[in-house]
Amino acid sequence: MNVHPNDVPARRTAFTLLELLVTIAILIVLSALSFAGFRGLMEAARATTCVNNMKQIAATHIALATENGGYLVHPWTSAVNGSDQRNWSEFHTILLSQDFGWDQPEPEVSERLRTMSHFRCPTAYALRKSEMAQERNHRGWRTYGLNQKLGVNLDSDPAQREWTDGAKTVGEVVAPEKLVLVAEKVWDGSRYPGAISPQPRPPYADFHGGGFNVAYFDGHVEKHTKDTFLLIGKTLPNGQKGDWSNPEFSLMWRGRLTRRNLE
Repeated sequence: MNVHPNDVPARRTAFTLLELLVTIAILIVLSALSFAGFRGLMEAARATTCVNNMKQIAATHIALATENGGYLVHPWTSAVNGSDQRNWSEFHTILLSQDFGWDQPEPEVSERLRTMSHFRCPTAYALRKSEMAQERNHRGWRTYGLNQKLGVNLDSDPAQREWTDGAKTVGEVVAPEKLVLVAEKVWDGSRYPGAISPQPRPPYADFHGGGFNVAYFDGHVEKHTKDTFLLIGKTLPNGQKGDWSNPEFSLMWRGRLTRRNLE
């Protein structure tokens, strides 16, 4: 049987418009899923970096106290071995820089601090990178805050020193695994606070999947939310109250069971 060429069905060589639209829609969905997964992986990596940063800060802070006769450096104004008064991040920078001395000029310390990425949570820094870049000192290059209840506060204002009623030395800390040392607060309008306290304002951060990291005096790090972190006037679901009459609250913020005599 002879078949005429015109009787053979022509083979399709192109997609129909409907097929193209379906293909494009599938590619868009797959791209969105891949991007969401990538963002999740990126945030998980940032959260891990944040935990490691806080562990390093906690370890450095204890090492700094060892260099200072056991006395803890205060977040705002302290001295180490008779040095000029500085804040905690500057003293950390000096300790970690083998070529620096305690009397190192402030501009050099600030520039060195700027290169030390462990002072910055990558999530927090990404949120305020442009604002922080405008700062020319330590405030622009760190996102963590240190417990202002602890250490030797040399502030000339007695009202400021009243805040510092916790452990002054490493030896005074009763339960290091309960004592808050470093945590993350939100941007306060001009910077990330360099000091933290049991006061609820400014609020603690919401960086890592609805929470924030807290480093304790013994070096371990926990993730908290507003429902798990004890602050003044707050009662947790487990019944713990943010009140100085609660021994656990005092251990958490002062490192000791009673307020330190400030005289």
